[in-house]
Amino acid sequence: MHIDNSEPFKLPGGFDVSPAFMAAIRAQIDIRIPMLVRDTLYRAKDILGKAYWKGLRKWEALMAGHCLAYLVTRGELPLANAGKRPDNSIVYVMK
Repeated sequence: MHIDNSEPFKLPGGFDVSPAFMAAIRAQIDIRIPMLVRDTLYRAKDILGKAYWKGLRKWEALMAGHCLAYLVTRGELPLANAGKRPDNSIVYVMK
């Protein structure tokens, strides 16, 4: 992934995140991907790791979820959107 330190990432919904924030989220996802199991549903906090997620502020966790959705939509991760849970959180599965 190319990171331009001067331009924020434009996420769906009108959200912008800094390249540094996107890079940090992507790095954490890349660490965790090998631990995921096929045919299992994962929320963003499961993919990023519950300890990592717990260390995020509320707005950071929301933006991390948007970053994950952005990366999945662009096909940059071996994950697919698998719908929503009753609590409205998006779930993903390994491709």
